[in-house]
Amino acid sequence: MATVETLTMVSLEGLESPVWLVPDYTSYPDESCNRFQVAIQDYQDPRLDDLAKGTNDAFRYLLSLCDSGNSEKITDVRLLRSSQLVETLPNGYTGMSIDINKGRSGGKSSLYLIWKTIVINVNPPQYILGYSVVYGNLPSEEPRNAVTTLDNNDDNINMGFGGNYVWVVPEYGSARERARTSFIFIAQDHNNDNYKNLAKGANGKYRYLLPMINRGTKQKIIGLRLLRSSSQILSPPKGYHGMTKDINEGRHGTYLYLIWEGIYAPISTFVSGVRIRYGSKSSDEPEDAMTEISNKGDDINQGFGGRRIPALQRRVSKFLSRTSQIFIMKTLPKVLEEIIVTASQYGMQKSDNEEMTPPPGYNKMSIDINKGRGGTYLYLVWQDRDINVSATEFGLFETSATGSCL
Repeated sequence: MATVETLTMVSLEGLESPVWLVPDYTSYPDESCNRFQVAIQDYQDPRLDDLAKGTNDAFRYLLSLCDSGNSEKITDVRLLRSSQLVETLPNGYTGMSIDINKGRSGGKSSLYLIWKTIVINVNPPQYILGYSVVYGNLPSEEPRNAVTTLDNNDDNINMGFGGNYVWVVPEYGSARERARTSFIFIAQDHNNDNYKNLAKGANGKYRYLLPMINRGTKQKIIGLRLLRSSSQILSPPKGYHGMTKDINEGRHGTYLYLIWEGIYAPISTFVSGVRIRYGSKSSDEPEDAMTEISNKGDDINQGFGGRRIPALQRRVSKFLSRTSQIFIMKTLPKVLEEIIVTASQYGMQKSDNEEMTPPPGYNKMSIDINKGRGGTYLYLVWQDRDINVSATEFGLFETSATGSCL
C-alpha cells in the first residue's frame, strides 16, 4: 500500500557524503576547550556546519565549550564507534558526548566524541620575559623591584668602579613561549645601541646582558639574583640552575654573577575547537582529521550515506491559464533524473510495488525517482486543476521556493 508524504527530501542513498572532524590546537590554556556538546535538532542553524550533511536525519551540531575560568582543559579528542551503547569511558579518557548517531535512521552503531583533560594551574607561573637597566646617581634611587644580591650586599652593578649606579630590573609574564632560558654576558670595546651598558660612567669596556630563548629547553627562568664573591665561582649555588660568567671580568675587584632559578615547563597543547570538513569520497579525508580510537572509521556519516538535496518547496500563485504548464528544475550534480514540479498540490509517494497510476486525489505522477537503484519506488505526484486568470496576467509568474533539509 503506497502512502503519500509531504515533499521534503529526495534521498540519494548509496552516494558518499563523508564528514570529518579536524581538531584545532593552542598552547594557551585560556583558549582551550573544557567539553564538547552535541545538539540534535529539526531546524537548521545557518551559523553551524551540520554533522549529518548528506543524510535524511535531523541536523546535528557540535559545540565547543571553552570556559577560561575552568581549570580542566582538553588535550586530546577522538571518536569512539561501538555496536552498542557506551556507558564507561575507555582508560585515560575523562569526558564523552552523547551518541552522535542517536535517532538516525538505519544506524547500526553508536558514535561518541571522547576526550582527555588535564587540570592546570589557574594562576600560571610568572616567567622572566626580559629585563631593563635603570641608572641612578644616588643609592636611594634603586628601584623597589631591582634584582638583589644573595647576601644583600649592594645591588649596584657598578659598585666599586665609579660611574652611575646601575640596577637590573626583571620583567615578568605568563607567556611561556617568551620565557627566557638563559642569559649571556658580553664585554666589548664598542657600544651596542640595542642594549643598555651595565658599566655606564665607568672606565673600560661596554658590558651587556643578552636574554636568550632556547625553544628546545623545557626549563624556563622564573627568578634572578646577583651573586657577589671575593673568589671565582664555577657553578650556581643550590636551588639555582644557571649563571653567567663574571660580569666584572677584566675590571678587577669582586666577582659578580647573574644567577637564575628555573622550573620545568613542558609545552602543553590544548584543543581549542573542532572544524568540520565535507568531502565527496573517502579519499578526501584530511590528514589531520580526528581519528576513531580503534580504527573503525573516521567518517561521521559512515553507514548512513546519501547526499542532502533541498526539497522543492515551490508554490505558484500566478499561472498561465492551466496548471499543466510545468517548471523543470534539475537536481544537484550527479543526479540524472529531472524532477517535474507543477500544480498547487503535490507530495512524495513511496511504495513497495511499482505504481502505474497516481493515488486517489492526484492525477499526475513522475517516473520512479529511484529507478535502477533498488529498494523502494519513489514518485513525485501532483494534482492538476484549472485556474482562470486575466489576459494581463498571462505569462506572469510569482514563485517562492525554499529548501528544506531534515
